[in-house]
Amino acid sequence: MLGTLLAFAQKLRGYWKSQNDRVYAFADQLLYGGGNMLATVLLGRTLPAEDFAAFVTAVAVYFVIYGFHRALLVMPFLLSAKETVDERTKSQWVWLALISSLTLFALMLLVALGMRQMGFADFAFRTAIFASLQAPALLLQEFGKRWLYQHGKGAGVVASSAVSLLGILAGITMISLGILPPAYASAVMGAAAIAAAVMQFCVLPPQAVLPSASAMWRLLAPRLAFGLWQSATHIPYVIYNNGFPLLLAKEGSPLAVASFAALRNLLAPTYSLISAVDSTDKVRAVKAMREHGVHAAFASTQGTRNVLLLLGTPFIVLVAASGPWLQNFVYGGRYNNPAELTVLAVYCFFLMINQPFETFLTVNQFGGALFASRAVSALVTLAATTVLVPRFGLMGAVCALLMAQIINCALLALNSRVCLRAEQPQEQDAPR
Repeated sequence: MLGTLLAFAQKLRGYWKSQNDRVYAFADQLLYGGGNMLATVLLGRTLPAEDFAAFVTAVAVYFVIYGFHRALLVMPFLLSAKETVDERTKSQWVWLALISSLTLFALMLLVALGMRQMGFADFAFRTAIFASLQAPALLLQEFGKRWLYQHGKGAGVVASSAVSLLGILAGITMISLGILPPAYASAVMGAAAIAAAVMQFCVLPPQAVLPSASAMWRLLAPRLAFGLWQSATHIPYVIYNNGFPLLLAKEGSPLAVASFAALRNLLAPTYSLISAVDSTDKVRAVKAMREHGVHAAFASTQGTRNVLLLLGTPFIVLVAASGPWLQNFVYGGRYNNPAELTVLAVYCFFLMINQPFETFLTVNQFGGALFASRAVSALVTLAATTVLVPRFGLMGAVCALLMAQIINCALLALNSRVCLRAEQPQEQDAPR
């Protein structure tokens, strides 16, 4: 009996060791994604529609910038871990991230003030100011997460997200009580992100090295071509994903943007689930490919898809089924679009199917195929949005997204099949 218990404990310990990265990633997204979802709900109930639309459009601006930041800084940092470098060199990445965030803040603030002087619409100016207050800080927080994950300190990531959540809740409480004006919503998000980043770099402080332009260039140069290609791939992705509210703001109205953000927020746990998996599945796929080849990498991503569908499908079905009363309950009757919510839920289902395909193509460096599928999806989104939104409003917007994801799914599956047939694993420079 004792031997059986000891054997079980040993197996449990081994399972935890193999899965703790995912556990920490899920816990992080539960806190971080949950905090953002809660903030959006509370702000949607508190802010006037135009202020809320400006806030969510600023969030979309952040995600647009984040994609390029990830391609040019985060991914090269992750790839550099394959090389044997000393801690002093690794610390240069942190200073590079800090300098990048500070520079971005200054540039975005200047752009916002310039827009004011040039007579841009008040909505555009508020969006630019909101974006400058939160985007640079959120980018630094995201880099801090990767810094800790790369050093095996997932618990520190979870703790920093808890700090961010507490900061967000404190700030929104002050807004609700009238202590802070509603216009401070983005400043609250930015302050919470800075607090989280400070904690991350306290958990694992970088060495106090003098930032050097030549040293930073040596860090980036070996991966620059890859980073530029990833940046190009990000451009079409923006159109049909996180940057879609920007397109909707052009074709629709601030109310349409606010309504779309309210719908998307109800399905936010799906996006958090995908983000959590994305934090670990590339590492797993690369390891499988190195040890057993391309087919093993594909099997690894298939396992990822099974996890996504197992955890995510019941949730999106529940949200779609409870749409009419759920929206009234969450937003106090301000936003209620049950049919559109159902279409967006199906769109999220295809996101869960497609993400592992993209991981598989990325680790095999099928960048051209990935770019082509995203470019086609972006063109479909642009065309469908231009035609459908003026006629059908919000329903046209969500239908345009769904059409693009279905086409993307077919193209990704076809390209993955081509990759499997080629059976030419490219292990060098595979993303982690």
